[in-house]
Amino acid sequence: MKNNLAVAFLFFAMALQGCGSSVLIKQEAANSVVAGKTATEEVKKYYDTVFDRQTEFAASLLARHPECKYGDYIVIRRYYGEKKSLCLSELEVHQWQSDKSIGFRVYMAPLERSSLQLSMDILDAFSVYLEALSKYTSSPDTPIAGALEEAIVELKAVDEKVKLLPKGADSILSQSTAVTDLIAYFEKLKNNSRDAREIRKIVETDGAKQEANLLAIAAEVDRVNMYYVSSMSSTLTSVLGDYYNRNVNSKEFGSVEKRQSFLSALFRQKQLDSRLQMSSSPGAIAIRKFVAAHVKLRNAISGNYSEEQRAFLVDENTKELKDGLERLASLVQFAMSLAL
Repeated sequence: MKNNLAVAFLFFAMALQGCGSSVLIKQEAANSVVAGKTATEEVKKYYDTVFDRQTEFAASLLARHPECKYGDYIVIRRYYGEKKSLCLSELEVHQWQSDKSIGFRVYMAPLERSSLQLSMDILDAFSVYLEALSKYTSSPDTPIAGALEEAIVELKAVDEKVKLLPKGADSILSQSTAVTDLIAYFEKLKNNSRDAREIRKIVETDGAKQEANLLAIAAEVDRVNMYYVSSMSSTLTSVLGDYYNRNVNSKEFGSVEKRQSFLSALFRQKQLDSRLQMSSSPGAIAIRKFVAAHVKLRNAISGNYSEEQRAFLVDENTKELKDGLERLASLVQFAMSLAL
């Protein structure tokens, strides 16, 4: 009985939407894009905060350990006492090249700043496409060629930036593949934007591939995020904490203010590290929310639904995406407040 009532209510809700559903869905789709851009902007600010903290700590370590030379990385001694320096000497680094047991490499800037920012730029372009497809699904007479062209232009700009990433950046392959495939996919949709049957076929055939590409980027964003945590937590924070304990009675920490300033920076970093370890990175969460919304939209397009049923599904999907992105933006703002 309850199931029958639920089904009846579902179709009653669909019927209520009627001919006005396309107008409502267009507005909800636009709202979800606004929420998406807000979320990605907050994520970018969050990464800026993380990068700034990373730079601050790297500078602090080098300033307190002059034997550690400036560069992309330092080699820290695995075991050191009072008379041993933190970093290996040049001669010891030469020995370390053939015997890694005496030290370990620590990159001074482990996060790939450009890579993470570009992931959000890709998502911005994808959100433009998702908005256009949502509107089109609920109202097939909606023109989408202009929006697709906008997304293509954005992705081509991103593609140029991806080419400038350091060749050693692990994220290049996943980002380059996603951008290349998305551009081809969007161009195919744009060239067939007046043919509803062809658009449905393209989305059914190629849509899942775009989702897989975005999920690969999300996994890479998570990997970079965890690499940051392991690099910063296990090396910079622990090394600087140990440095403080061994030198707390020195002139460097000769006043309450000096000790408090150093420890405050250390505790803020520990808080940020804990926050980073608690869950997936905000960037990866945002990507997965967009992918989940696209999966539902693709199913609504390919499924055997009436126009009213399809409109109802699209409406619910866009609302869910918008709400999820708004919650994500709030969580990111909270995480930043802990780091400041």
